[in-house]
Amino acid sequence: MNDQPNKNSKSKLKLILLLVFIVFAVLLLILNRTGKKDKNKQQPAPLVVIPTPIILTEGSLSIQTISTKVTTENTKDIEIIASSNQKSIVAYDIVITHERGALEVLSVESLLPDFKVYPLEKNNHFIITGVKEPESKSNSVFENLPIVKLKILPKKSKNLTLNLVSSLGKEKSQMVDEESKILRPELTYFKLNIN
Repeated sequence: MNDQPNKNSKSKLKLILLLVFIVFAVLLLILNRTGKKDKNKQQPAPLVVIPTPIILTEGSLSIQTISTKVTTENTKDIEIIASSNQKSIVAYDIVITHERGALEVLSVESLLPDFKVYPLEKNNHFIITGVKEPESKSNSVFENLPIVKLKILPKKSKNLTLNLVSSLGKEKSQMVDEESKILRPELTYFKLNIN
């Protein structure tokens, strides 16, 4: 008879332990699911911020040569003069238009030792990109400074107009300062009288 109450108490104990284990497992599942939902709520989608460039109308670009008299047999050196309104420049793009077939650009040379130039000739325009060497520590403030020299060969005898243009399609004449601000310079045109 002693065995019977002992068996009943052991069975009850086993049943209670089993119920406690089941309740504990259910609670763990519930907490695990709500924890995952909270983690999803805590982590919003990453926000990508693309800085909008600040575009300023500052500075100037112009073309100059020593003499405006040129013949079709001679090459002519012309220079691009830049002013940056006291801003230190790290890059620039220059777009020059001309009459198709009126001239040939033989060479483009940077007049600044710490800038590299990359010319690109198209149908009736020419693009020059200048980039400051990354290791250069010099201040590059342009103050009526010749920055680029072009050697051209005129092909036709007549007046030739070279225009610095603010934009042509996707290309733009601009300068970029050390703070990555874009400067849109005032631009001029230039006439060559070819004999």
